[in-house]
Amino acid sequence: MNYFSLIKKSPGLLSFGFSINFFSCLGQTFYISLYNDSFRSSLSISHGELASLYGAATILGSFFLLSLGWLLDKIELRIFVFFNSLLVAFSCWLISISDSIFLIFLSFFLIRLSGQGLWGLTAQVSMARYFEKNRGLAASFANNGFALGFAIVPIIGAWLIANVDWRVIWLYSSYFVLLVIIPLNFFQLKNQKDRDKIYKDKLKVEEQSLVKDKVIQVSLKYALRDKKFWL
Repeated sequence: MNYFSLIKKSPGLLSFGFSINFFSCLGQTFYISLYNDSFRSSLSISHGELASLYGAATILGSFFLLSLGWLLDKIELRIFVFFNSLLVAFSCWLISISDSIFLIFLSFFLIRLSGQGLWGLTAQVSMARYFEKNRGLAASFANNGFALGFAIVPIIGAWLIANVDWRVIWLYSSYFVLLVIIPLNFFQLKNQKDRDKIYKDKLKVEEQSLVKDKVIQVSLKYALRDKKFWL
């Protein structure tokens, strides 16, 4: 199966993976770093202080990502994406009003967790989960959304910074998430309820099967004890 056949079969889900990876650029370092001068001048902090805040927020976000990723296994995809997108919108708004080291740290933490972390994780998990036989092809297609973002978002960001106040940019980014991204995701995932039912029914069959090579659903604790996982 090639890209065109896969797109024809599942246009909504594939476009969701592609677009959510593209929009995750809001939380990526290559985009946020465009605003370094604005952050430093507004908060009167040095390069080193800004880097320390950002680094600490990113590390903290990675720990929370480990703690929250399991929710994708428990919550229906549309609901998970909706609430995470609300968090992205809140993060953008918080950046726009940040006037202290605490607020900028909190906003960095939230945008890295929700925008870069959970949005990206959602794209990868949904491609792997619902395209069992073609998950590699689906994941590579979805990852092209990130590649496109990497190519054009810095250009767009640089133009915006040159023409619009940075706080306004982040404020309108919040509006964009609420008014464009969330409705778009709901449209793309309109058949998700049926897709999720098929997936859950398949898991039940696998759990009840006695075949030797059945798929085993394991916990994170179990995986962390397995040396193969670390290798």
